[in-house]
Amino acid sequence: MEKLFDKIYGSLAGLIIGDIMGMPSEFLTPLQIKEQFGYIDSFCEPAKDHIHPDLKRGQITDDSEQSIYLIEQYHRDKKITVKNSARAIQKWAKEKDAFNKSYLGPSTARALKRIEEGDDPHETGSFGVTCGSAMRVVPIGLIHPGDFKGTLPDAIKSSLPTHGTDVAISAAAAIACAVSEALSNRATVDSVISAAIRGARDGSKHGRPAVAASVEKRIELALDLVKKTKTLKQAGQILFDYIGCGMDANEVVPVVIALFYAGNGETMQLIRAGANIGGDTDTIAALAGALGGAFRGINSINANLLQEAEKINNLNVHKLANMVIETSDVFQTLEVL
Repeated sequence: MEKLFDKIYGSLAGLIIGDIMGMPSEFLTPLQIKEQFGYIDSFCEPAKDHIHPDLKRGQITDDSEQSIYLIEQYHRDKKITVKNSARAIQKWAKEKDAFNKSYLGPSTARALKRIEEGDDPHETGSFGVTCGSAMRVVPIGLIHPGDFKGTLPDAIKSSLPTHGTDVAISAAAAIACAVSEALSNRATVDSVISAAIRGARDGSKHGRPAVAASVEKRIELALDLVKKTKTLKQAGQILFDYIGCGMDANEVVPVVIALFYAGNGETMQLIRAGANIGGDTDTIAALAGALGGAFRGINSINANLLQEAEKINNLNVHKLANMVIETSDVFQTLEVL
């Protein structure tokens, strides 16, 4: 139990630190990042003309915020459904004044408006193809440690309210299943990659069909590309050039999985690689950090950065990890580990 807690704690810490570290470089090219920051390896102040003018150094974005709201909702309800997933995102949008913030994603904004109008949350995400559900799905994997069969359906439920297409669900399932496997005592880099591919494959069988490249196939392509590189920096550049690092689900998630492989699951290296890769850097760094933290545990996290992140954002990540453990106990015993 102690080791599992350390992995859950590490995953949440990696998610939050990655989100913060990747925020100032979001939607910049690798060259622009180099020109503005040199190399990002700590929390930085965004430029004055940053895409999110309402964010300051050390602040989290919607990636962490939505994940936290889901954890709190699932902990209260002791269940995961489409409706309570939608309720958590609605609560987040209201309390964080999301429609007046710069970081509300297009798919989530459209879906939230439909939900507010009374539409069925099983249908409101029917046009979402971006990475919004993948970015917030880490709690699903954490609640189901080492349990693929439990993770997949709940990843789908979590995705549907805002991202109900097959490509978005595939991406969310890939991340959730990878995180779930990373928590297991038996986990290896290869087994985590296999869980991600299986999650992507099985997840793609659900949701409204979208005209989009396969997440599963892009993961496989991304892995083939990084196997030819010698450093994590080279891996990041080739992924940016050939897979893309925009906000589409079938770009972000293959990049995260390939970085995890190229970086051998080393959490802080993955976070730094994500923050400097270009494109949707806060999501890439957050998910890479969450996956690395789940695999390597809390001792792989820079304790000073975690302390600073908690202070700036008024967070208690240890408490969040306990909430995940308490929720997980409702769903399953830990015998699967």
